[in-house]
Amino acid sequence: MAKKKRPQPKRPSVGQQQEKKEKPPVPQTNEPWLSKRTGLGIMIVFTLAFAAFIAYQLEPSLGLLEAILWGLGFGAATWGVFGLALAFNRFVRRR
Repeated sequence: MAKKKRPQPKRPSVGQQQEKKEKPPVPQTNEPWLSKRTGLGIMIVFTLAFAAFIAYQLEPSLGLLEAILWGLGFGAATWGVFGLALAFNRFVRRR
């Protein structure tokens, strides 16, 4: 039996190739699974809850004012880690 030839795809001419130099579509795995607004809202709630928990746990041993300051410090550290991770992500995924 004779083998059937596969149809060859048509190659665009040189002029058509230059027009098609667009960026390839971004894979769906690169898309964020949370919107920026939702993510910031979750970060705010998490940070406030974490700071309140730290202050609650330290209040009996350190007093109210110092416990609140420690809670604020841990909340700021949470935002610092988030900011560094965000900056690293933007540096790695430059668009």
